[in-house]
Amino acid sequence: MNAVGHLLRNSSAWAVEQFYLRFSQLGRLHPLWNPLAQGVQVLTDIPYLPTGSSFHTLDIYRPAHIKGHAPVVLYIHGGGFTMLSKESHWIMALMFARAGYVVFNINYTLAHEAPFPAAIEDSLHALKFVTRNAGLYKGNANRIILAGESAGANLALSVALAAKHDDVNNTLAHEIYALNPQLEAMMLGCGLFEVGHIERFRGKMPDVFLPVLEHISETYLGSDQADNVHRPLANPLSLLEANEDIRRALPPAFVFCGGADPILDDSLRLAAALKRRHARTSLRIYPGRHHAFHAFVPIDGMARDCWHDQMDFLERIAAGA
Repeated sequence: MNAVGHLLRNSSAWAVEQFYLRFSQLGRLHPLWNPLAQGVQVLTDIPYLPTGSSFHTLDIYRPAHIKGHAPVVLYIHGGGFTMLSKESHWIMALMFARAGYVVFNINYTLAHEAPFPAAIEDSLHALKFVTRNAGLYKGNANRIILAGESAGANLALSVALAAKHDDVNNTLAHEIYALNPQLEAMMLGCGLFEVGHIERFRGKMPDVFLPVLEHISETYLGSDQADNVHRPLANPLSLLEANEDIRRALPPAFVFCGGADPILDDSLRLAAALKRRHARTSLRIYPGRHHAFHAFVPIDGMARDCWHDQMDFLERIAAGA
């Protein structure tokens, strides 16, 4: 790729990161969105791996006056595997916690530090931590919900596959399968569920978005994409669409996306694949909304509708309805 192409990719990614960071920072300044004002307690920078790296830490958001042990949400942030953090995604954790969940909002190694499989392996380590330690923080380890948006939705789905399928060619994934964590549901927003094959989007989105997706793919998968592209923990949608048997039943899934999201097609394909595998699946498309619109709760009524729909889905799952 020539210098102009690289500049376009890097500047596009930088612009996306700055937009979400600025909105997140502004939201924190509003007194109504202070966690304490929402009845939520926050514990920060808890290590889930003893490496000393901030990439291996998590924040816990939980109801301030929790009684007993509440269901757990393992939240995995988006950002194209290359940017953002648990701090930028505080509002996602807050929305679950104020609804009564104990949320483990994690960091993971970004792709510019280490490509695949670093991020998914960090996410698997975080799940091990949650399974073994949720009770210490008033969480119920027998009711774990995996949640994430964009790249985080990819990682959440891949974590679920590691727990339900023992043939993914990863030692840590095999440990998770043996641990058999009790997954109650998956909440998967606007996911990029196949990091390879970015050419599939050509003609389906404005050309300006393609350099961003190409940058994500090349950075996350590394230079040897031919070796990585078919690995199920990088491209979980590929596994679900294949004829390969999944050993254990997949948990119920709430799949959602904005109708104007350039990667909407991945959510449509995922919902279809999950239904073919008889996983309870609810697909919601929100007309006119763009990527990660549900983060804009303070200013977007449809974002608030999306969160209401998510909580309604989880309540119905918990009630066995």
